[in-house]
Amino acid sequence: MDDQLKVTCIDACMGTGKTTHAEMMFNSAPTDAKFLYITPYLKEVERIEHDCPGFVQPMTMKEANKREKETGKWPEVHPSIRNCMNKGEAIHQLISDGHNITSTHSLFKDVGEDTVELLRIQGYTLVMDEVLTPVEGLDVKAKEVKAMLDADVIRKAESLTEGGKVIKAIPGNQDGFERGYDDLRRIAKNGRLVLVDDTVLVWLLPTDLLSAFREVYLMTYMFDCQPIAAYFKMFGIEVIKKTLWCGKLVDYSEGLANGKLTGVHQKLAIHERGRVNDIGDIPSALSKEWYKRDTKVKAKQIANNLYNFFHNHTDSPLDERMWTTYKDRREAIEKAAGREASRFADGFVSNNVRATNDLDHKSALAFCCNFHMNPYIKKFFKYGGADPHEDDWALSEMLQWIWRSRIRTEKSITVYIPSKRMRSLLKDWLDKVQEWTKGAEVIPR
Repeated sequence: MDDQLKVTCIDACMGTGKTTHAEMMFNSAPTDAKFLYITPYLKEVERIEHDCPGFVQPMTMKEANKREKETGKWPEVHPSIRNCMNKGEAIHQLISDGHNITSTHSLFKDVGEDTVELLRIQGYTLVMDEVLTPVEGLDVKAKEVKAMLDADVIRKAESLTEGGKVIKAIPGNQDGFERGYDDLRRIAKNGRLVLVDDTVLVWLLPTDLLSAFREVYLMTYMFDCQPIAAYFKMFGIEVIKKTLWCGKLVDYSEGLANGKLTGVHQKLAIHERGRVNDIGDIPSALSKEWYKRDTKVKAKQIANNLYNFFHNHTDSPLDERMWTTYKDRREAIEKAAGREASRFADGFVSNNVRATNDLDHKSALAFCCNFHMNPYIKKFFKYGGADPHEDDWALSEMLQWIWRSRIRTEKSITVYIPSKRMRSLLKDWLDKVQEWTKGAEVIPR
């Protein structure tokens, strides 16, 4: 690990203008400064491209054609990359030419070793708007992992933790094409394939990619509970925490980072009337695994509760209603609701939505999830001596979803959270915010 790498984390609550701060950084920088801006969402990519002169998306003509079919609008493709065959080539060409780049997080999966070295030479600054997932489980069954190891398609390399529980995998001597393993061999070749407990393969963000940047900025909220915080700890990467106050970058404190939330407990009402919360009393209720058992019965219960909440306990118009569950459970719930689905179905919003202001009129919310980390991702970090703080992480994910609503404009909302665990996490957080922001009124705004 490069001892010189330091990450500046701008940890500030939702709605404090983190993306606006990034735009100011870009537009006021010297003309020879080079930036790579990464965000989870295409809309934010397009915002930076529009608002910050000189920023370019790494897009092939094939991707542009696909985008036009989806949106009905032809996206601009920079002349220097119109002949690129894939996104990796496009990224490499733009970096070679020294362009400022705006892209989604998936860009990091298309960056090869030669591009990493080019980033180092060109002296880019990385700005990540919302956290990048540094470790992702790959959809490969344990028996397939064993088959690849036995056939020398991949092989074990150095251990990343004591005891050999987390081991880097490298390509073996045998080609993986016949079994469809070429993509995994490519990931292994780039140093990004890791074996956990000899049974599970995960993609790992390589530390040499981050150390190739001159500076690294990360903008998020509740950084300490994010998987990337555990990643930085595991690999010894120093983090300098800052926050935003009155649009300026200042040293981090919980009071300043949460200052905009002063009085939020008076605007965020948690629905607890009636028996609609009974379904979520056990700790695992509303989790992915919970939904898999007695699927039809649970879908009907959730559907009835959603109808009851929206129809009988709120006076919100249809376009102000917003609800979520896991993507693969949505259809079952709407089907179980029958005609009553019209009371809420159109208000579905993905449970991982971030960085959008398009929903800031929503006043009645229903969060029908109970988040838990992938068990092997948790093991990965624990083997490396870094605890990812699962409860706080689950809370932060829920807060990001809630703050897409009109609460971000300081208007009142009502939230139905059937999971007792998730509801308790939100209540505890609201109590903490009250404590953190006690002196906020005397801090100049």
